[in-house]
Amino acid sequence: MRFLVTIKKECLILLRDKAGLAILFVMPLLLITIMSLIQDAPFKDYKENKIPIVYVDNDKDSLGSIIKKGLINSGIFSVITEINEETASDESIKQAVAKGDFRLGIIIPEGATNTMNKNVENRVGKMLAGFGMGKKDSTVFQPDSIQLIILFDPAAKIAFRSSVSSALDKFITRTEMETMLRIFSQKLGEASGIKQEASIESRPLITLKEIQANDSKVAELLTNSVQHNVPAWAIFAMFYIVIPLASSMIKEREEGSALRLLLIPGSYMTSLYGKIFIYTAVCLIQFFLMMLVGIYFLPLLGLPAFEIGTNFIALMLMVIACALAATGYGFMVGSIFNSHHQAMVFGSVSVVILAAIGGVLVPVYVMPGIMQSISIISPLNWSLNGLNNVFLRQTNLSEILPDILRLTGFFVLMILLSVKFNQMKKYK
Repeated sequence: MRFLVTIKKECLILLRDKAGLAILFVMPLLLITIMSLIQDAPFKDYKENKIPIVYVDNDKDSLGSIIKKGLINSGIFSVITEINEETASDESIKQAVAKGDFRLGIIIPEGATNTMNKNVENRVGKMLAGFGMGKKDSTVFQPDSIQLIILFDPAAKIAFRSSVSSALDKFITRTEMETMLRIFSQKLGEASGIKQEASIESRPLITLKEIQANDSKVAELLTNSVQHNVPAWAIFAMFYIVIPLASSMIKEREEGSALRLLLIPGSYMTSLYGKIFIYTAVCLIQFFLMMLVGIYFLPLLGLPAFEIGTNFIALMLMVIACALAATGYGFMVGSIFNSHHQAMVFGSVSVVILAAIGGVLVPVYVMPGIMQSISIISPLNWSLNGLNNVFLRQTNLSEILPDILRLTGFFVLMILLSVKFNQMKKYK
């Protein structure tokens, strides 16, 4: 009797609280949609989002042409040689990048190819002379440095600058090696009396092949903004059950309904089970609504569809553990504080903090070492790790069992603390 009465009462409270329903259901759906749209570009392959780069070639020779061709063939950059329908110059490119019209600009200095050839010829000549195949030059040769100018938007991040510089360094190094081999072949032919230039194959001897560590169907999918944001913000929304749950508990104590419930035949724990049942059910509804949004609605906005995999038993157990942990946390907050304002401020801020250190806002692996160590105390971190194991790695139940046990233990601890605090309070 007490169990059913509690469920009915909590349902009525939730249905009458329009703002609470919006926090529980509308806000998470908007969060998932907005964050997936915002983060779609960073998660995409650079081949789908080419970086526009303004290119000025003052060299007008092989080095400038090779670098330009390498940038185009990389699939990362979109090379632009005109600004406002006029050929880009040193001054116009500086102004355009400084104003933020372009994130990146490159200037190839005049005479860069000739300077490079002279430097390479000197190195090759010294090397052949060391083998007794050339004339030793007593004069000291001072190589001229070639400075390729890279202009960055002042607002460009350090990671972006590093990735671009690395890509350009790759093109330049390859050009240097090809030039050195070509000139070495010529000099070697002259030294040996063979005028025919040896052909040099430029195909790389070592290549990289990227594969997924897991052979499952889901692991073959590249991680995208939807695959990251749907489970992350679903967990965040589930823990926001703390606001309506704590508010309901405080309201019961203020209005005396908690005392009246104690007069109904049955134990206090039966009433507690009723609350746990209804709020855990709300968390489960939240989660699966957001799964449906990821699967059916986000593709309508041009985003990838969310993939849930095939391990439904592991998924259900993981989600139930997350829902119980979120509900238990709400009970604990509702038991500690005496006013709605205190509970709402502490509940909302604490959930944001737990989400931040748990990897919901920023992945744990990019955090400083001390923050990575702290992240293991967040139940949102356990939740996100377990769901990623289910969705992305397709692991079996034994792999996610530690996370399930942590979340279940957290739930039990929160409920015990809640009961203890409730026993310490006097109902008016």
